[in-house]
Amino acid sequence: MPSTSATTLPSSTPLPTTTLSSFPSLVSWWLGTILLVLFLLSFITILLLRALLPGIVPRAFSLFSSLYLAGTIIFGGGPVVIPLLREYIVSPGWVSPRDFLLGLAIIQSFPGPNFNFAVYLGALATK
Repeated sequence: MPSTSATTLPSSTPLPTTTLSSFPSLVSWWLGTILLVLFLLSFITILLLRALLPGIVPRAFSLFSSLYLAGTIIFGGGPVVIPLLREYIVSPGWVSPRDFLLGLAIIQSFPGPNFNFAVYLGALATK
């Protein structure tokens, strides 16, 4: 019967270590910080414009801000964003509840991500 004992390294052989500096960085810290700051500034700007100028901004900006916020603040995948999209798109009257549910049924019948649903809603809301 063959031996099933595990082979061990001699104690004099050092184990390989992995440090953060051993991986090459594709993005520098400066660029990462600048991108994060730009994202936060755009997020805050859109939130402020949406809150301070609700009736003044054009429909295209309102639609963009609704979809931007829905995509930014949701964690958990496509099905989690559906109620928020319904609130943001159907409540202002841009899309009828019937068209929303028809689009949702069609998108759910196909494999793949749900971002196609946002394209469908955007097309209906801008016509």
